[in-house]
Amino acid sequence: MAVNQKQIEEIEAFVKSKYVEYYDIQVELVDHLASAIETELEQFPNQDFEKVLLSKYKAFGIFGFSDFVEERAMAVYSDSRKKYWKQFFAFFKIPKFVYTALIYVLFYLLFTFYPSIHPVVILGSVFIPLGLYTLIFFQKMKKDLTHKLVQKTYQPFWISISGSFLNLNNIVFNDKNKEYFWYQPWFLAAIVTFFIIGVWAESTTHKNIHVNLRSQYPEAFKTT
Repeated sequence: MAVNQKQIEEIEAFVKSKYVEYYDIQVELVDHLASAIETELEQFPNQDFEKVLLSKYKAFGIFGFSDFVEERAMAVYSDSRKKYWKQFFAFFKIPKFVYTALIYVLFYLLFTFYPSIHPVVILGSVFIPLGLYTLIFFQKMKKDLTHKLVQKTYQPFWISISGSFLNLNNIVFNDKNKEYFWYQPWFLAAIVTFFIIGVWAESTTHKNIHVNLRSQYPEAFKTT
């Protein structure tokens, strides 16, 4: 027995009432429940729809949908990280490796021929604008949404890029290595290069995710 439109709307309202805030997970749960209910009613057509819905909900366990949401969130997080690192490592293969090499050479020459400029000035002139760019970039994509999507919430930006540089900072800024590394053009150029291609890879990854989600869940986006 097929679930009718009114019953679909009841399932949607039920899922929302259980504090599932992400639209993409709502859609997934509604589809899952509707399919399970249809199967149940085909076998036992005289059952009450509301009772079948509650029984299918109870099958999720004592925590309801929360475990399902958490599992999906972790899966999305893992998938987005894989996509990010795929984009990142592409910059070490032809043809994108050309961009990586050009960025490195440019900053290596800059640090070499202008040693009087403190490295902090040059690094800051790169990191600050790129940091502002990423904030504006992600904020713009966020404003494009009309509903929250879990696939737009769990993003690896600060873990993939900033977290890596914080770990690098712990190595560089110690008494033993500070003086050696801090004024080495090859090392400073490498830091800048990794940061730039990291931001580049991150922006590309989430732009692709954004486009795919717009196609998959058009109702969750503003019309253009």
